[in-house]
Amino acid sequence: MKLLLSFLFLYTSVSIAKTRVGEWAAYNYEERTATSYIKGTLIKEIVEVKKQADPNGKLVNFLKISEKLLPIGSTPTEVFKWEPESQYLPNLFLNFYVFKCTFIKSMGTVEKIKVPAGKFNTCHVKDQNSWIGVVPFNHVLFIQDEENLFRRLELIKFSWKRKK
Repeated sequence: MKLLLSFLFLYTSVSIAKTRVGEWAAYNYEERTATSYIKGTLIKEIVEVKKQADPNGKLVNFLKISEKLLPIGSTPTEVFKWEPESQYLPNLFLNFYVFKCTFIKSMGTVEKIKVPAGKFNTCHVKDQNSWIGVVPFNHVLFIQDEENLFRRLELIKFSWKRKK
C-alpha cells in the first residue's frame, strides 16, 4: 500500500510539475448565427505558461492559448488568449474527474462516445451539452445551442506533446 501511495504521489508531482506547453487539440468546428455560418477546423494549443496574479492578487499559472480557425472557403485566423490553468485540467485530474462522475450523479453521467479522434469514456456534464474526457482542453464534444447562436466542437485529433 505504501508503494502504491508513493507511486501515486510521485506521478502526481511529475504530472503537475511538467510544462503543459505543446498540448493541443483539433476540432471539427461549426458555428451558426442569424447572419453567418462558419464550418472548418479549430486548433487549440498551449504556447506559453506564466505565473500571474489573479483578480484576488494570488499568483497562479495562466496558459497562453493559440486558437487557429481554419474555415472552409474563408481566410484562416489566429487569436491568443491568456486563461487560468485551472480552467483546463491536466491528464491525471481529468481521469479522476471522469471517475468521480460515475459516483456523483449531480456532476453528470458517464457516457462512452465515438468522435473522429476515437472512442472515449466521458462525463456528460449535467444540464449541459458538454462531454468531458481525458484530452487536452477537456472537451471531446461540446454543443452550444442558444437562441441566436449554435456552436459545435467535435474532437478530431489531439496530443499531450508538442506538434512536430
